[in-house]
Amino acid sequence: MAAKKILVVFGATGNQGGSVINSVLKDPKTANEFKIRGITRDPSKPNAKALEARGVECVAADINNKDQIKVALKDAYAVFAVTNYWEKMDAELEIKQGKTIADVSKVGINSEVIETCIIINQCHLNS
Repeated sequence: MAAKKILVVFGATGNQGGSVINSVLKDPKTANEFKIRGITRDPSKPNAKALEARGVECVAADINNKDQIKVALKDAYAVFAVTNYWEKMDAELEIKQGKTIADVSKVGINSEVIETCIIINQCHLNS
């Protein structure tokens, strides 16, 4: 049996990342194809421990730290990325987060899925 492909999910303990993880784990075909690496700020928290109990590898990484992102994406096949506008309410920082994840993903990632709220937030900020 071939090794499972690694799907990295940023924001694993949040609504968007958690939804992706739930969808993958609920679908037997997809669950058999992918090993999920959930990225969270604190893998010792209860939500992360609950994911680990379901077979998700939880890894600590700060999306503002390029070196930590590189480690989080090691050997990844695909990425689901979520930026974090609401923590600092800074659109420029959110854009930087998205660009950093995308730039790191370009090296060695076979497939890439990027989810972000940049457009929504820019519309919100300009309204």
